[in-house]
Formats: sequence, C-alpha cells, structure tokens
Amino acid sequence: MKYIQSNYNLTLEHPVQKLEDHSILLLDPKNVVRRGSPVAAVVEDPPVADGSILPYQTFYHDDNIEFDEESRTWKSRSYGFLYVPNGNRLSLMVPVLTNPQKTKAYLYLYPIQHIPPSIEEIRTVAYQLGIKQLLSNEEILAQIDKSDWPQAEREKKPVRIQFAQGIESQDGWKKYYILKVDAQIKSGQLNDDGSIDFKERNFITEAKKGTPIFEEIPERQVVNGIDIFSKIIKGRLLKHKEYKIGKNIIPSQDNPLLHIASIDGRIFFHNPYVDVNETVYIPSDVDYSTGNIEFQGSLEIKGSVLAGFKVSGGADILIHENIDEGNVECKGSLAVQGGINGSEKSIVRVEGDISAKYIQNARILCEGNVVVEDAIINSDIFCRGKITVSSDKGGKIIGGKVIGKLGITANIVGNTLGNDTFLGARMDPDIFEKYSFHMKRLKELLEDKKAITEEIFHSFGADFMKDPKKILATLPTPRKKQVLTLLNDLQQINQQIRTNQQGAEDLKEILKTPSDVKIEIRKELFPPTKIQLKGSILAVDKKTNRVKYYIPENEGEIKAFYL
Repeated sequence: MKYIQSNYNLTLEHPVQKLEDHSILLLDPKNVVRRGSPVAAVVEDPPVADGSILPYQTFYHDDNIEFDEESRTWKSRSYGFLYVPNGNRLSLMVPVLTNPQKTKAYLYLYPIQHIPPSIEEIRTVAYQLGIKQLLSNEEILAQIDKSDWPQAEREKKPVRIQFAQGIESQDGWKKYYILKVDAQIKSGQLNDDGSIDFKERNFITEAKKGTPIFEEIPERQVVNGIDIFSKIIKGRLLKHKEYKIGKNIIPSQDNPLLHIASIDGRIFFHNPYVDVNETVYIPSDVDYSTGNIEFQGSLEIKGSVLAGFKVSGGADILIHENIDEGNVECKGSLAVQGGINGSEKSIVRVEGDISAKYIQNARILCEGNVVVEDAIINSDIFCRGKITVSSDKGGKIIGGKVIGKLGITANIVGNTLGNDTFLGARMDPDIFEKYSFHMKRLKELLEDKKAITEEIFHSFGADFMKDPKKILATLPTPRKKQVLTLLNDLQQINQQIRTNQQGAEDLKEILKTPSDVKIEIRKELFPPTKIQLKGSILAVDKKTNRVKYYIPENEGEIKAFYL
C-alpha cells in the first residue's frame, strides 16, 4: 500500500495567528522549512506507523512547492511556513510584509534547529518575489545578530527584519499662501438650544495696518521615488486653496514671507484675490437724495434701500433697516437687520451669505448661505449653500419656491390656509442647464467629427491619417484643397470638443453635493408641500411633525426620518 510520509504537521490549515501588537505567533514551529527541504513523500509499506505517516491521498500544491517525480517527493522552493489548507493542498507562506508605499520590505524569520535562515535564503526569497532594492549583507546580518533567537523559540514568535529599502517619493507644491486671519463670515452665532443669536454676526472682518494677512509658503519640487521592485513612485503635486494678494497688502519688512495690511480697512474676498478695503458709510436711506450707489468696497447703509433704487457693492453690505423693493447686487455678504421686501421688478443677487429678519415676495440668488430669523413668505430663493429659518419665535417658510443646494432647516413649513410651498436641495438648476448644454453640444460635435472622418476615409483611403503628408504630396491640386478643407474643419471640431469636455467637467464638479444634505422641519409641516432632493420629488399631502428628508448614499429615493 502507498502512504504519505512527512516530518511536518500536514493537518495544519493556518500557519500563524496574528496578535494585537501586529506580531505573529507560529501555530506549529516545526512547520518552518528551508528552501529545498522535502516536506512530504509517497512511500510504500512504511516499517513503522507513527504520527508522520498518513494514508495516501492526492495532494495539490502551490507555486512555492514542487513535486519531484523521480523521488516522489514534495519539496519547498523557498524559506517559509508550511500549511495544508482544506487538508489536501501543500502550501508555503512566504512571510514577507511591505509598507503601503512598497518602499520597505520585512521578512519574518524563525530558527530551524536553533540556526537562523542564511543570507542566501533571504536573497532567494527576494529574488522569487521580484524584490530588487535589497539592503546590504552587512545591514541584514546586523539585524540577525542582534535578534533574540532563544526568546523567539520560547515564545514561538518569528523575528521581523527589514531586508529591502527603496526611496520615498516627495510631494511638492507651487507657491501658495496661508490665510492668517479668521475671515469666516458668520450670519449669527448658533446657541446650544439650536436658536441663532443674530447680535453676534461677526459680519465684517477688520484689519488694522500691520495685521498679518498671509504667510507665503515657497514652492517645493516634486521628487519621484523608487519602490523595492525598482518601479518609479511618482511624487504628487499637491493643490492648496488658491489665494492671490490683492490691494493694500504688502510684505512685512521683518519677514518677507509674511504679508500684512498696509491700511486700516476690512478684508474683502473676490476669488482668488484678497484685498483690504476701506468702507463707505451711507447715513440715510438710498433714495433720490443719494441716487443709485455703486462701490467696489464694503458698504454700510444706515437706512433702507427704497423701491426703484439700486445698490451695487464690490464687497460686504450692511443695511440697518430694510430692502423695500430695491435691487441689490453684492459681491461679498449681505446683512439686513430688518427685512427684504421684494416685487416682480426687484431682485437681490449675493455672492456671499445673506442674513435678514424676514424675506417676503422677493427674488433672491445667493452663492453662500441664507439665514433668516422670522419667516420666508411667498419668495423665490435659490442659494448654493444652506438655508436656515429656525429662530424660537419664528422660523417659518410659507409659500413660494425655496432651494438650498446644501440643505434647508426650518421650524414650520406651510400653513393651514393651504399655500403651495416648494422646498429643494441637492440641486442647482442653472448649472445643470449649462452642463446639459455642454453634453448636448458634445454629442453634436462627435457626430460631426465622425462624418468628416468617414468622408476622409471614403475619399482618400483608410490609411490617410497614418501619413497624411505623404498622401497629400501625391494628390492633384483640387483634391489637395478638398482634403485640406476637411482637415481644417476636423481641427476646429476637435478644439470645440476639448472646450466642451472641459466645460462639462468643471460644471460636473460644481454639481456635486455631499450625500448627507437634508431638508429638516423641526416642528410642523403643512400640505400642500413638495420636497425635491436631486431628481426625486415627494408630495406631502398630510400634516407632519418633526421630520428630516434625505436620500441615503447610493440610493435615489427620498426617505423620511422622524425626529
């Protein structure tokens, strides 16, 4: 009869146990093998049936084990830990660990008959794995010599040594600036109870002469590295928020890398530039006594903006009273301590944030956040930030169309009179329309390109584009003019394709919104109200209390979570 004879444990299905300190424990130390060691053999009628004898069976083996037909013996092709998954596959774990960047390689070693593996065995492991950036023999031997091998045997814990070292890559960047002032414009301070204290606005950031505004970070070159397999690791060119130094900001005499305000003023952002601007103060209403107001810096208006008049500010605008059917354009943030009253002829456009006591019958476009204390009534509002209407005494949205791309929070939506109210989030209609235009135009251009390419192939052969100069030289003048016209048309179409592709990609980035954007009603929601998140619309036909609407990640339908 045939048997399998082995000096190793052929019932071991896993060679090691991983410990909490990231070391490993050998489950059977005698299953550590050297390169070329016989791990099992087929024998006939063994003289003694001890624990190393098994009934004959078919054994499979992995690439680190080979079968010698002549001696009918399985042998290891490398140093490693022998195990037999599923009881029928001879396998060898080559215990090599690399760091995530693959610039370092470590090998777990265990003494065999009290002798650590040799340099030749270690280099054989590296060769079989394709590792080329090896440490010197002296560096490897120094680690072997200082290892506590008796302790390793006592605890059954292999010793980890480093045997390969690549070169780390270095990330780089272009020169950039770090903003040194807290210029986050706040529409109010959020209290612990969820209410907003509108007295704490911190609306305009002041800068005294000599105030540090920017710290300049010099350029650092990108340096490629080499991994242990001799492959190039490309360094990354890191991107940082782009600021450019604008008006009234100069280098400090004490530290040229520090840029300071040259005047007393207020910080103004107009991406990517940052200025320090002086502020214009209007001590009255904007009316016939002042005419329309246009200023590139910040504006402070003591009274109201009256119907028919226009205020255009190149930075922040503070209005102490109301906007009464006036038109306001603001490149910074707008704070209205009273309310915004609109009409069909008036509009408010703001590139920063908006805060107001109330908004009624208004049309508003806002690039930042909108914070309202009392109510939004019958208004058409779109903002690319978040809309918050949640003061203790008010916090209502009644009627109209209110879209906050990054979410809406209100206490009460709708009323018992049945005003139609629309709330939207995770949507940007204007940008989506422009994105759709680019995609439609791309489709048309690609069809035009296909038609011209097919005409060239049909008229001048499928090989024309491989060497157009050679074929052009053989064509008569009329045919040459024909193909040159087609090539010129193709070049212009390719340029338009690149322009529209870039435009679509840029807009696609703007359209992205976080998956945790929600519409939250903290008290009551009255029908008829429509909720839209991205492309999903939900009609609310019954009164609901304390609810949050959202779309779970990787899903498309609106879900309700009751608070």
